[in-house]
Amino acid sequence: MPMKITTLRLTERLWSLLEAQARAEGASASQLIREGAMMRLGYALGKQGREEVPTKGSPRSRTAAPFADFDSASSEVLDFLHDRLGFALWLVTRVEDDRWAIEQARDEGYGVKVGDSYRFADTYCARMFEGLGPNFAHEISAVPCYAAAGIGKELPIAAYIGVPLLCADGSLFGTLCGMDPAPQPPAVGDELPLVELSSRFLSSLLARDAQERRN
Repeated sequence: MPMKITTLRLTERLWSLLEAQARAEGASASQLIREGAMMRLGYALGKQGREEVPTKGSPRSRTAAPFADFDSASSEVLDFLHDRLGFALWLVTRVEDDRWAIEQARDEGYGVKVGDSYRFADTYCARMFEGLGPNFAHEISAVPCYAAAGIGKELPIAAYIGVPLLCADGSLFGTLCGMDPAPQPPAVGDELPLVELSSRFLSSLLARDAQERRN
């Protein structure tokens, strides 16, 4: 499946116009770009849902129905990110005690499944969360702290992208991440805001679920 990469390139004049508009709205140019990424994610997910023809007699399409729970939303997000960015393995994980447990998986070749777990300290996600490694590494061998991570001895990983999933109180729930056995184009890093937005979306569902349990 071809990888879809969108790179935003602005001329100096367009950047000046963007900054002027941002000042007028009391925001930053980067904030306007992030809001544009949010709109793009909403459009893409909506388009994906519209392209699925509802079954005969169905009262409403999939697009109109909200996600039933965190797991169903996670599965949809993983499918979307795989179709958008590639990567052979996409995961939603949960960190509990010292384990990095697989909550949802979109796997094409690794053999990873829901319920599998690894030592969290051995993962790229642990180093990413601690600020020791970048959110995106197009070639693992070029990032020393990732190249030395124990997870690389258990899974053949040459490229990584990942962001944390946070609970309502700001504590770490787990991670949203993608991995591939081959290095990826550096331009994939331009899509990191989309992965970050997906993480915020899932984190918001975690907060909602926690609120519902309290009520």
